[in-house]
Amino acid sequence: MTNKIFIAFGLALFGVCVIVILKDAPARSEPEEKSGEPTMPEPGGQKRIKYPEYDRATGLIKSLLTGDTAVQVKGGLMLITGMRLETYRYDGASRNVDLIIVAPECLFSFRTHVASSDGLMTLRRADGDAFLSGRGFEWHQRESILTISNNVRTVTRKGFSIDE
Repeated sequence: MTNKIFIAFGLALFGVCVIVILKDAPARSEPEEKSGEPTMPEPGGQKRIKYPEYDRATGLIKSLLTGDTAVQVKGGLMLITGMRLETYRYDGASRNVDLIIVAPECLFSFRTHVASSDGLMTLRRADGDAFLSGRGFEWHQRESILTISNNVRTVTRKGFSIDE
């Protein structure tokens, strides 16, 4: 009988110790990612990054900014190398690439969703009917607005409108 009391007391004491240890231990969980929002790259940088922009009304992806690497720089900006941006159009449920913008590097702001560079860039229609190049650009991802600053050269067969 005495042994059963000591065993019961020992188990109860062990249970209290486990509860105290778990209560005082720091919580460990994976960081949560907001739905539809990209996470900030690690301070040392990330490889093969993707920053999508969704249409708030339909939930469909409007554009996708990708890069070979992304490194955080001053002012909360990301320096993205090997930048590629695709815009999409939809034929029913089928998503098709419309425009492709490529630049060796750009700065990207998570706060404003603006990508910009003073370097070279090219833009082309996925079907090959139009090509544009220049130096210096600013892409407003949320509004799908592109401004090209200097040395703009345009070659078109049908134009840039998807309705043509």
